[in-house]
Amino acid sequence: MATATVWLGAAALTRVDLSLLSALLGLLVAVYAAVNLGGLRFSIAKRHEVWAGALIGSANGVLTGMTGSFLVPGVMFLQSIGLPRDSLIQAMGMLFTVSTLALGFALHQGSFLTVRTGTLSLAALVPAIVGMVFGRHVRQHLSEQVFRTVFFVSLLTLGTYIIVSALGAFR
Repeated sequence: MATATVWLGAAALTRVDLSLLSALLGLLVAVYAAVNLGGLRFSIAKRHEVWAGALIGSANGVLTGMTGSFLVPGVMFLQSIGLPRDSLIQAMGMLFTVSTLALGFALHQGSFLTVRTGTLSLAALVPAIVGMVFGRHVRQHLSEQVFRTVFFVSLLTLGTYIIVSALGAFR
């Protein structure tokens, strides 16, 4: 469902002020960070996984199409169904892969993903990879708890910044 509904969210890119969609992205990032900093853990009973997965997957697809973020509620759902660590990582990888492909197709169909923007996106991978290498180095020198706190405080700060900037630009 997350993949199937990406197109619905991507359609909002031509109908909703981009500042509001940016604020929504900031909100999703901030909520994810706040939930994790607050230590909130959700649990979905096995008997509710199918219908909850369809509902949450649909919402995740729409939000992914609107913001490009897969975190809320998709990752939170996967965390809530109690998958073992390796299965959780595998499920998140599958969610990210199929959602990214669907988003790419939807953005291309809406003329948002052109050769120029695709090239710029590929070029943006260079600083992202540098950041991951740097983050791995930093992570080796911090305890897991300190790293998680720094990571989620950084996400909360980034989310808040995106919200404030986007709403400041809203007309």
